[in-house]
Amino acid sequence: MATLTEIRIPSMGEGIIEASIIRWLVGEGSTVEQDTPLVEIATDKVDSEIFAPHKGKIRKIVKKEGDIAKVGETIALFQPEGTPEDISAPDREITPPSEQMPEKETEILSPQPQSTPTEKIPSEPYPPAKDHGPGFFLSPFLRKVAQDLGIGMESLASIKGTGHEGRITREDLYAFLKARQQGHENLSAE
Repeated sequence: MATLTEIRIPSMGEGIIEASIIRWLVGEGSTVEQDTPLVEIATDKVDSEIFAPHKGKIRKIVKKEGDIAKVGETIALFQPEGTPEDISAPDREITPPSEQMPEKETEILSPQPQSTPTEKIPSEPYPPAKDHGPGFFLSPFLRKVAQDLGIGMESLASIKGTGHEGRITREDLYAFLKARQQGHENLSAE
C-alpha cells in the first residue's frame, strides 16, 4: 500500500478554528515539487497558502473549493515521491475531524506562557486594512511584500482585488507592480 501524507489545515493562531478552501492551485494526480503552493485558504484573520511537504503527487482532494475545514482536518492526500503506487490508496478512510479535534482542543485551551505575534501587530507601519473602506483586505504576507517594496497603502487601496470577496491576491499585487513598472519604463523612454 502507498504511504500517503495527509495535508491538513494548519494551526494559524489563537482563536482560528477553521478555514475556507478558496482555490486549489493543483489538481488530483498532479506531480509537484517540494514547497509548491497547493491550495489557497482564508480565515477571518489571514489568507494563506498550504505548500507541498515533499516532491510527490496529489492523490486525492478531500475538501473542494468553497468548503470549510477545521484546523487539523485533512483536505488532501499526498503521495511522496519514491513511495509505491497503489490505485486504491486514495479511497482509504479519512478520520473525521471530530475524532481528531480533542487533542487539538486540549492544545488550544492550554495556557500559553509565551507572547503571541498578535501582541506585536500595533507596531506594524501600516494601519489596519479596515481603515481603507469596506471590502478592502490585505493579508499580512501582502502587507509585508508591499512594505518591503515601498508601496503605500493608498496605492494598495487602488488595486481591484480578484480574490475571495474582492480580496487582493498575490497575483493582483504582482500585476499592479508590473503595470506600474511598465508605466515608469514608458515615461523614461520618452
